[in-house]
Amino acid sequence: MIQMTFDLNYIYNSDAICLLKKMKKRGIVIDAIITDPPYNVSRKNNFSTIGRQGVEFGDWDHGFDQTKWLKSIKDVLKFNGNIIIFNDWKNMGDIAKELEKQGFEIKDLIRWIKPAPMPRNTNRRYVCDAEYALWEP
Repeated sequence: MIQMTFDLNYIYNSDAICLLKKMKKRGIVIDAIITDPPYNVSRKNNFSTIGRQGVEFGDWDHGFDQTKWLKSIKDVLKFNGNIIIFNDWKNMGDIAKELEKQGFEIKDLIRWIKPAPMPRNTNRRYVCDAEYALWEP
């Protein structure tokens, strides 16, 4: 097993659930959590007319529990700390409800305007030019 050290002013790119468990075990509290968990948006579609057979991002984007991991953040986030969670708009309600259940208060919805959104069949659908994040300070 690899021993993980925790340094101040460092950004960790890691499996969030494992990282949060290790931090809780060591009594570490942090100022901010900024995360972009899997959206569970991979799926087959009928885009073969434009040369695409589906939107498949890999196994990591299937079956991710959008709320289970949130139960671990209260123990590691400092009082008055911040959390920003990017996700698909379809998951935001479930995420917000779980955060409120944990005692957090959602302050804002952040809208990130994508400079190069994923192309769509614009004859049938609008182009989604933004992604969203919940902010809880």
